[in-house]
Amino acid sequence: MSAAGIKGGVLCGLIKNSPRYSFRELKALGLLDQYADPAMKIDGQNALNLFNACVQATEGER
Repeated sequence: MSAAGIKGGVLCGLIKNSPRYSFRELKALGLLDQYADPAMKIDGQNALNLFNACVQATEGER
């Protein structure tokens, strides 16, 4: 989230660099599938797609 410049919610702000709350925030923003599991392994293509979706989401805010 910090690499793409996404501001998190309250818990992300209170607990810096928390993977748990970052994952939950990405799900809440609709950038991750509702059935996504934090223990799932993703390949490189899916990681790039997620990063691009995060960047596009932040460009809409600017």
